[in-house]
Amino acid sequence: MKTLLLYYSFSGVTRGVAHEIATALDADEAEIVCSAYRSGFLGYLHAGFDSIRGKLPPVRIEPGVSLSDYDRVIVGGPVWTGSAATPLRAALEALQDWPAEVGLLLTSGGQKNIAPAVEQVEKSLSRGLCGICHLTATDLKSEARKERVMDFLAQLANAAPDPSGLVAG
Repeated sequence: MKTLLLYYSFSGVTRGVAHEIATALDADEAEIVCSAYRSGFLGYLHAGFDSIRGKLPPVRIEPGVSLSDYDRVIVGGPVWTGSAATPLRAALEALQDWPAEVGLLLTSGGQKNIAPAVEQVEKSLSRGLCGICHLTATDLKSEARKERVMDFLAQLANAAPDPSGLVAG
């Protein structure tokens, strides 16, 4: 199954997990690039304010991709103020031709309730997700990281259609 891992990473955390998952799936990678937010405290403040207001920044995808070339796309990004990061939401709104299978990778500083972020993504895509992986800052520094990634990979494997076309009875 040809897979793309499309992610936004403000600080590099999501990029690292995305690369780990892409490697495990032998997936292509593309990054959502947003120059609206610079690093540091003021960048975080600006990003958080835009997230609360729902203001979506301009984004570009590097390298450029056509979603129609993929059977599955995994989108990833951080959770900001309880929502999916605005650059991720901007890409979801801008891109078209999403495949039937879309998975979600979210990272957060400590946000436990990711339901609003998941709902935003599902609403933008007009569909449910074939798998969800959420990693907090605590998870990233513990064995939970590996467990959560392995669980996500299992979700994706269980969602994948049988390549033989046969249905077990």
